[in-house]
Amino acid sequence: MSDSGPTRREYEHRICERLSTAQVVPFKEVSADHWHPEIGKCHENVNQWIKFNPECTAIRGWVVYASYGNGIIGITAHSVVRGFDGQLFDITPVSDERVRQGMLFVHHEGDSASFDALRADSGLSFTCPPGIADNFHANFSYTRRDPFGDSDNLN
Repeated sequence: MSDSGPTRREYEHRICERLSTAQVVPFKEVSADHWHPEIGKCHENVNQWIKFNPECTAIRGWVVYASYGNGIIGITAHSVVRGFDGQLFDITPVSDERVRQGMLFVHHEGDSASFDALRADSGLSFTCPPGIADNFHANFSYTRRDPFGDSDNLN
């Protein structure tokens, strides 16, 4: 984060606070020419889709994909698409589509540069303050697997 922006921990805390605004973004199977989105390549997939569909917009953010209990959630950088109609949709397939219903998307606050800096220096999990994530445990498909099939490399 920049010197004038929040610290990393402050930013993570803001994500936790905004879980109440998180949403499940529906999957939409897409392709163009001979191109198909790939598992574990959400940013690349969205960037490519935008090239084929300039009326769409890339939306950067964070997806909560697992609950480990005690306020610990699995979260990773993620990109989705805002269609010409204003609706969000996710074009990146996951290794097991059954987990998608528990994946909650939280929009990034800030510009592209701050998003890129955060995801370059990000871990897959962090702890939310007690009580914030507890309300969301029932929404998760209790899996510790990265649904994007790419645990070592953030999508």
